[in-house]
Amino acid sequence: MLVFQDIWVAILLAHTTIILNTIHCQRVECNPRVVQEDENKIVCVCNETYCDSLGPITLPEKGSFIIYTSNRKGQRLKKIVKSFVHGKRRLSQYHSASPYKIKITVDTSKTRQTVLGFGGMFSWRLNGAFTDAAGINIASLSEPLQKQLLSSYFGPDGIGYSIGRIPIGGTDFSTRPYTYDDNNLRVDMNLSAFSLQKEDFEYKIPFVKLAQNLEPTLLLYGSPWTAPPWMKTNKAYTGRGMLQKQYFKVWANYIVKFLQEYEKQGVRMWGLTTQNEPIDGLIPFFPFNSMGWTSSMQKDWVKNYFGPILHENGYQDVKVMILDDNTILLPYWAKDVLSDPDASMFVSGIGVHWYTRQLSGYEGVRKTLDLFPDKFILATEACAGFLKWQDNVDLGSWERGEEYGEDIIQELNHGASGWTDWNIALNKLGGPNWVNMGADSPIIVDSEDMEFYKQPMFYILAHFSKFFTRNSEIISNQISANNSNLISSLISGLSGFDAQLNPDFAKNIFAVAALRSDNAVVVGILNKNEFPVLVDLVDSNGGRGTAVFNISEKSMSTILFMS
Repeated sequence: MLVFQDIWVAILLAHTTIILNTIHCQRVECNPRVVQEDENKIVCVCNETYCDSLGPITLPEKGSFIIYTSNRKGQRLKKIVKSFVHGKRRLSQYHSASPYKIKITVDTSKTRQTVLGFGGMFSWRLNGAFTDAAGINIASLSEPLQKQLLSSYFGPDGIGYSIGRIPIGGTDFSTRPYTYDDNNLRVDMNLSAFSLQKEDFEYKIPFVKLAQNLEPTLLLYGSPWTAPPWMKTNKAYTGRGMLQKQYFKVWANYIVKFLQEYEKQGVRMWGLTTQNEPIDGLIPFFPFNSMGWTSSMQKDWVKNYFGPILHENGYQDVKVMILDDNTILLPYWAKDVLSDPDASMFVSGIGVHWYTRQLSGYEGVRKTLDLFPDKFILATEACAGFLKWQDNVDLGSWERGEEYGEDIIQELNHGASGWTDWNIALNKLGGPNWVNMGADSPIIVDSEDMEFYKQPMFYILAHFSKFFTRNSEIISNQISANNSNLISSLISGLSGFDAQLNPDFAKNIFAVAALRSDNAVVVGILNKNEFPVLVDLVDSNGGRGTAVFNISEKSMSTILFMS
């Protein structure tokens, strides 16, 4: 069986790689479609003969800067080249016309954390995740469309995904619950029944390898959702159940077997998280694949079992990330595990999810990095449309794109080194999902009409994944509002604006900046206001002048200039 699978994967890879190599790196504009006659909801449609692409990113010449803009009106990474402005008199000519103006000051001398990348998940459930659900949806498309979809994320003319998350076994975004050693609930201490499943060979590994062909520097990390039920206190995939202590060593060996089996298929992991959302498995009647851990249990397992066994098997270079759960648990969880030097020595980073961000904010991320500056923080999961009262898929939703953009900016400004979406592709119902708990995705697949739709989320992600390249260093940035024109307008009344002027407009603008390894400075700006804003962008170490430009209402902009 494995021989047949190997041959099938090899044929698919060879044939598809030939097609992928025909890609020409050039910009292709969005094929827009208005959703439900709502002009504020726009998707870009890809079919077998047409799919938009960003094309190569060129650096600006000295004295100029480049702006890429996406907005609710339908612009998708529209490119404009402008020149820096010198002198107060020339600046005043720009400033007199706008009631809303901000100044963003970046400081390239104040560098912070280094960027790892962005991506999604390779599984059946965003850089991105390679879930079973994602693979199923990609596989439902024709071969040319599969190429288009993967190239949109990972290709040279795509949006620059450089990280992928791979579930170790099944997740809720599978069509069934499973692990690699279910063994009919019989104890298997030697893991003799361990084997990869059809989902790995049909939906994960083939598409992961195609993505690697497109992006050879792709960093992959694995995350487990649950151990086989026979290892757990409740003998079930779901609900309140923890790993029994007598299986701590067996579970560590199980993860090593996953690494070894994927390596046999030509897929090597850069990293591992210790457990997806360990709090889930402490909740009675939790509905999908889960396994509960406390921080003290995780510390014990990492230092006495998982870390040593990884090293014994030659995986000391694999980056181990603890937590892989919501930011509300920081810095407590990290302090408990990493304050023990015997556990900390095996840990490289901390994984965080976004689902409690409105309760906890982001200070826990910053405090954790301040406490443990030798560790990195990676945002390992986010998705929209998962709540019961929400539409799983909201085609063309700009607001969901805004949620992504604001979270990425906040995470980077508070110390995260990258950001991973959940599913890289789902169907129109937000699945498949074996517990019928769907979600939204940057790409929605319509296999009946043989096309897929790039959502605003996809383009918001592109503003980061394509421009905040690996090894960029996050730098200091400050936003200050200049209310002089606004105050004058409020006093005298400005035709068309007087009823709408908002003195708190700056609270709806978010920015992050980085110094890239090619010596370019990149600045991302999200404007959540319902009106355009004039921006003065200044590098405090520059002397090159001021970048003056408008950001449109409800927009995401990325600015590039040379340091």
